[in-house]
Amino acid sequence: MIYLCEREIGFDAAEIGFPSVMGCRAIVLVTGGGLFGYHLNGALNPGKQAAFVAFVNGHVQDSAMTSCTAATGRSSTTSSLRRAPNPTPATWTD
Repeated sequence: MIYLCEREIGFDAAEIGFPSVMGCRAIVLVTGGGLFGYHLNGALNPGKQAAFVAFVNGHVQDSAMTSCTAATGRSSTTSSLRRAPNPTPATWTD
């Protein structure tokens, strides 16, 4: 298992943790070979998107994507997590 702090991108075959994701987004790309994760801090811009796509495309693990989910943490006590699945990274928006 790996833990991704703010602005970190990583891969693990089984588990990814996102400590303190309160004001950030935890993005997980699920493939047949494991999980790619991105602890996104701030707005998603073309540079951040390109960094994640380059990490995934350049990784040794080469399996087809199964799903992609972005979870947003909030500091509000009434709503702690919002999930927004979007299987097409090229169409991610803020």
